[in-house]
Amino acid sequence: RPLLSGMIDRNAFEDEFPVMFKFYLERGRLSEADLQKVSEVQARWKTGNVFWLTYDNQEVEIPEWVAVNVVLNNRQNLQKTHRICMSLNHTKGYGCNRKEKDGQCNYVHECALCGQEDHGVFMSKRNGDWVCNKLRKWREEEERWVESGYGEIKGQEQVLIDLAHRPRGYKAPGTANSQRAAKAN
Repeated sequence: RPLLSGMIDRNAFEDEFPVMFKFYLERGRLSEADLQKVSEVQARWKTGNVFWLTYDNQEVEIPEWVAVNVVLNNRQNLQKTHRICMSLNHTKGYGCNRKEKDGQCNYVHECALCGQEDHGVFMSKRNGDWVCNKLRKWREEEERWVESGYGEIKGQEQVLIDLAHRPRGYKAPGTANSQRAAKAN
């Protein structure tokens, strides 16, 4: 299976998939200290038995992208990263049960994806649309990505990080644009 970077050039990645592009660009810019914080946040969730449930109620570890976004959203206050309410950001999208029940929750209420304080990442409107615009856009882009034949994103993260860090105008070998450029010369 060809690498994703051989299937899409850097400009098309940025222009056609701007939300995904920005995430992988920022993910690639994380310092060693930031990456350590990402690992630390994930470890805290795991040791605190904080998990998400799948559609069939199986426990799964909270994925790295969540910790990356929490760190990116809170660079000015990294102490806040391990205090994000994961009940609010749960995959079921119900919001924080503690806050709803008795108004008491000791965790920070902000979306783990966009950082806004008025919703959790998977909360949806009555019509079924996602409250988080960043999640809605990510899902739309991811769907188009797969429909365009670029394959699944999972497992290709480092290739996407590398592609996002190429200079604008870079044409990956094997892309239609690089082949057109070669014929023109």
